Amino acid sequence: MGHLSYFRVDKGYVDFRVRRDDEYWATVRQLIRKFGKDLKYKQATGLFSIPNTGRGMARLATIFPEEWQIVISLDTDEITFNEGEQ
Repeated sequence: MGHLSYFRVDKGYVDFRVRRDDEYWATVRQLIRKFGKDLKYKQATGLFSIPNTGRGMARLATIFPEEWQIVISLDTDEITFNEGEQ
């Protein structure tokens, strides 16, 4: 299971960065399967982007359950996760 290093809700989209650990590529494959053509990648920033919908949020919650609990509890638009914690 992958981990997020960054999460932001902005202008109808959700941007996030996946932590570059040993689960990175497995997580990217899972994101592609879950989101298909809705998943965008911004190479310059390393951010993935999806439309901000309830369905999209539910899919993210299943891929990143640990971080999702933090997102819900903090109720904020932008979070940088501590990469030292897993």
